[in-house]
Amino acid sequence: MSTTTNITGVYLGHWVNWSFGTVRGSTVTLTQGHGTLLNNFIAIFITYVGTRTWSIICLVTHQALSKKSPQDAIYHQQQVLLRNSSGGQTTAWRLSMLAWALRRDSVSTFLRILSFALFSLATPIAFMTAGITSAQVSSAMGNEVLLSGQHCGRVQLNLNASQFDINNFLNPYYKRLMKGCSTRAQQCYAMPATPEQCPTFIKTNLSIHVSPNASCPFRDWTCQKNSGNLILETGHLNIHTDFGVNTRPEDRITVYQRFHCAPLNLRGYSNVSNSYLDSNGQATLAYDAREVVHLYFGKRWPGQPNNLTYEYPLNRNATIAEYGWGITQSPYFAYRLNAERSFGSEYDPNIILSDFQAIDDLQHDTADTQLFFLSANGVSFGEQVDDPWYSAHKIFYDLPNTQGNLTGNTVYQADNAVNVIGCAMQFQYCNPNMPLATGCGPLTTGPLTSTTSATKYNLSIFKTEAQKQNFLIMDAIFRSTPAIIPTYLVQALGTSLLASDNYFSAGSQAPLPDNQWQLDMKNIFGVGLAAQQQAFFDFANGPSSSLPQIFFVKPNDDYEQAFCKSQKILRTDYTSFSTLGLALTFVLGGFLISTSYALEPLLHSIQRKRKSDSYASIEWYMNDILQLQKCIYEKLGLGPWTCKADGTPTTACKELAVLDLSDPKNPCWRAQDTTPKTESLPVPKVDITIAKTDSLPAPKVDISSINMKN
Repeated sequence: MSTTTNITGVYLGHWVNWSFGTVRGSTVTLTQGHGTLLNNFIAIFITYVGTRTWSIICLVTHQALSKKSPQDAIYHQQQVLLRNSSGGQTTAWRLSMLAWALRRDSVSTFLRILSFALFSLATPIAFMTAGITSAQVSSAMGNEVLLSGQHCGRVQLNLNASQFDINNFLNPYYKRLMKGCSTRAQQCYAMPATPEQCPTFIKTNLSIHVSPNASCPFRDWTCQKNSGNLILETGHLNIHTDFGVNTRPEDRITVYQRFHCAPLNLRGYSNVSNSYLDSNGQATLAYDAREVVHLYFGKRWPGQPNNLTYEYPLNRNATIAEYGWGITQSPYFAYRLNAERSFGSEYDPNIILSDFQAIDDLQHDTADTQLFFLSANGVSFGEQVDDPWYSAHKIFYDLPNTQGNLTGNTVYQADNAVNVIGCAMQFQYCNPNMPLATGCGPLTTGPLTSTTSATKYNLSIFKTEAQKQNFLIMDAIFRSTPAIIPTYLVQALGTSLLASDNYFSAGSQAPLPDNQWQLDMKNIFGVGLAAQQQAFFDFANGPSSSLPQIFFVKPNDDYEQAFCKSQKILRTDYTSFSTLGLALTFVLGGFLISTSYALEPLLHSIQRKRKSDSYASIEWYMNDILQLQKCIYEKLGLGPWTCKADGTPTTACKELAVLDLSDPKNPCWRAQDTTPKTESLPVPKVDITIAKTDSLPAPKVDISSINMKN
């Protein structure tokens, strides 16, 4: 199984992610397709806002730089570019070209133009960056989404169900669930992992604090050593930040879990006989006439005459003489792992899910006692093992080579037919809004299958009704999830939970460290924590497979319904947007767009009302590209021109100037020749004879007055 889970429904629409508070946490969740469309629209919108913002900058800068006194060409070119700029990048490019053209004229002129070009480039760069980072409107909320809770409910054992339904539906369902949790624990707890490797849940894994040199959790003489034992602690797991239930800060609760373990002494708690004992203490001869080891840690049945808890045949831990060389083919040559659980003494020892009633030496008023029995079953060890759970120093046989000759390599077997780890498990609920000294209930036994669980944790520490209800729902989820209890995990999954299983093959065990038992316990504890994460998800999402309705408990009040719709998970195929980010983007962007269109007429209106100097406004008006065109044509005598109400120049003239390309390197506009064309006439010959006199000057003739005829 993978660490992915089947989702029955994700809530689409507006909700508040209480991880960020009321304002920042306001969130809108969309499908990935709709989210992509909105992200693209935001990017386009920001680009347009940038264009309109640049128009504001151009107007303000133009007005600020406007001067009545005569200025150089660069001034006028800059003003024209500001008045008619379509974008900062275009203006920067035109100014850069101008600076390059004048680079040899003066360094100060070059720097003057270049600095203005850089100023023009700053705005588009800023908005380009804003467009790129506009994805923060969605990415700021991460991949967190809410489950819709439409199939909400929990799976729970119902004592009124038939044994057939329990065996064929409920137990297989629990086993599949536990296998999935074991797989997730291997991937997410046994080694460092990322959210990509361990998706769905808010936390990749729940923290485990390890104390490898702890004291004995029971009476001192029951443990093999009074030091070097193990404590596994979770810290205070928050229903919101760790389990993903979207709750207000004042309504949150935490749970602390402690798993205190040690290898137990067998001396004084065991004996050997050739018989099995039944519930009445009656002996039955072992079927193979071999010896059986009996462990006495507490009664398994009410009225049992002795404290027999577990028994195991010694012959399973065989010698080579008994089995011959084909030992790796025997089913006996593999580990056997069992577990039993006893509820704390303040609760009914006869409760149906209590496996045994622990003896006083192992009894805890405020903890559940859990025992883990490991048998080696003739497993061969290539090296001696000092680990107390796997202890192996007895010579098994000398390893032969392929020719059947002994190689001198000794193989060892377990020292005991069975070794036992005893653990005390405790839970504690707290109010995270209060100091630990006063805001926590007692450190006590784990979840039970009866409602007494709700009365033993001191509900007075919870100050709001929602907080109390969250505790009751959380406790109910735990009580309906056997996978969170290590002994139930072992009973369902057996040796696959052992970390040593990765180094075991065909009846042979690779070398083990001296603390292998601690690694095994941590692995089992991690699977239980993964099951807790899964339990919250399953409550909101519904069971992963169909079950008889007798095992399904639906929400029965408004608090449970609200709890169902409060489960957060991680999904990459949905997009969550910050409502605050969207509002700021569109409100601020809309304001800048509106301002860009209203600013110019507003400035002109203010100047008219105050009768202030309007030179800057007139220059802005005259620097418009259509006004400049009008001026060119008027100089060429083309018109007449009139201005519309919005200041746009128009003319009734149908034919305006044309380009004069007589000098291709210096083209210019010229008025089009509109004189009517006529045929050329020959010049008439006029014979004029004038008498010459010495006293009279030559007469002047006005040729133009002559009527010329062909």
